[in-house]
Amino acid sequence: MLPSSTFSDRQSRNRVHRVFDRPFLRLAASLLVISGAASIAVHADTPASSDPAAQPPDAPPAIIAGKRRVPELLLADKQGGTFFTGIPLIGYDDELGWSYGAAIEWYDNGPKKSPFFAYTPYRRMIKVGAAGTTENAVRLFVGYDQPYIKDTRWSVSGDLVYEKNDDENFFGVGQRSLERLRFPGLDQSFREFDDYEDARNLIVNGQTWRKYDSYRRKELTLVGSVEYGFLDGLLQPAAGFQISRIQAGDYTGQTIGGAIQQETRLHEEVRTAGVTGFKGGWNNLLSLGLTWDSRDFSPDPNSGVLAEIFIRASAKWLGSDFNYRQITTGITYFHDLLPRRTRLIFAGTLVYESQFGNAPFFAQSSLAVAGDEARQGLGGFNSLPGYLNNRFIGDTKTHANLELRWSFWQFVLWKQHIRTMLVPFVGAGRVFDSIEDTTLKGWKSVGGLGLRLAWNLSTVISFDNAFSSEGNVFYMELGHPF
Repeated sequence: MLPSSTFSDRQSRNRVHRVFDRPFLRLAASLLVISGAASIAVHADTPASSDPAAQPPDAPPAIIAGKRRVPELLLADKQGGTFFTGIPLIGYDDELGWSYGAAIEWYDNGPKKSPFFAYTPYRRMIKVGAAGTTENAVRLFVGYDQPYIKDTRWSVSGDLVYEKNDDENFFGVGQRSLERLRFPGLDQSFREFDDYEDARNLIVNGQTWRKYDSYRRKELTLVGSVEYGFLDGLLQPAAGFQISRIQAGDYTGQTIGGAIQQETRLHEEVRTAGVTGFKGGWNNLLSLGLTWDSRDFSPDPNSGVLAEIFIRASAKWLGSDFNYRQITTGITYFHDLLPRRTRLIFAGTLVYESQFGNAPFFAQSSLAVAGDEARQGLGGFNSLPGYLNNRFIGDTKTHANLELRWSFWQFVLWKQHIRTMLVPFVGAGRVFDSIEDTTLKGWKSVGGLGLRLAWNLSTVISFDNAFSSEGNVFYMELGHPF
């Protein structure tokens, strides 16, 4: 599986499956990412000096007077000026095969003497990447982010993304997706996904159900947003847009591995449950939101709160083929439990989303939160790790996650600062057919343990092993899940 902030980035759509089943593959990939990343980093400045004269002033600019200062533990290693980081993307998935690619990120942290230096993660950031798999999944992306343009209250961000996946997940819509795994070719349900997949892949009398939970998808998406800061930079109204063209294809009746593919789940639900969007189309949206952000360092916070409410709408007058609305609310909290002894961060998030109208099935996985669309569907690294991506989708969905991020070691490798984190985590979530169906019963739970590396502060590489009732999944991803 390719990292979510690269292959999956902000519009994560791809399968999460049994990546790196063998321990030696996990270790080899980990070492390769660390060594490869360090070897191709190009810096325009030297590591931050410990000289007090080189540190920024204590007082923040007036427009961000409410922001928390970057913790001294992190600030001591923050570089001034501009620099590049390069990440090789290597992974393995039983169905998608080997994944390969690279992402390059350019950062401008500004001069150390700037009053913004100690209160912002960076002044500008550009990312460019390409990734693919041996099973014909491809992703190309370009992204830009600039907070506080020219020292004003305005911030902008945008992404252009092309994705192609011939094995996209679809396990049904709403509460029926919560049921145990089954397919029409066998009168039996399955608890473990591995057992389910083995049965589904069998060929009987020239027929197969191998692609029962899959469909083909191509998508070209342009997203952008603008924010303006109030209340000393803590409160940020935002407006954004999305222009997206989706092509979808079905496997029903095609020859797969020498056998005829029987009716897929997507084809069946279009026929029997009125699911829309079967052929894809234009999915254009406008969004409005409000964010309260008191985090001290957004890529890897020590403390603070991120609270968000976003509404977005798709309509015919926007050139969209669909009419629907979405509202997403979320709160994320960070707290340093032992600030004077070690870096032990409690992190928790709760997200609730509902949509109204005639949303296509491929939009029933997404969240409205601007700049964080990687948290979508239920299942996968960003919501319910241990379940497949988009394992549970519907008009209403919620999930909660808790983590303990313990930084137990840091070192310098080839002039690159690396900080290691051990992260136990748990989570739970559920989908509902409507807001009225919301209940605390029947939630799906997950748990696991991760090793994460903070490279030169802003780049976090995660190696997480997660468990659910359907099996375990290993993730190699960029960034924290939240």
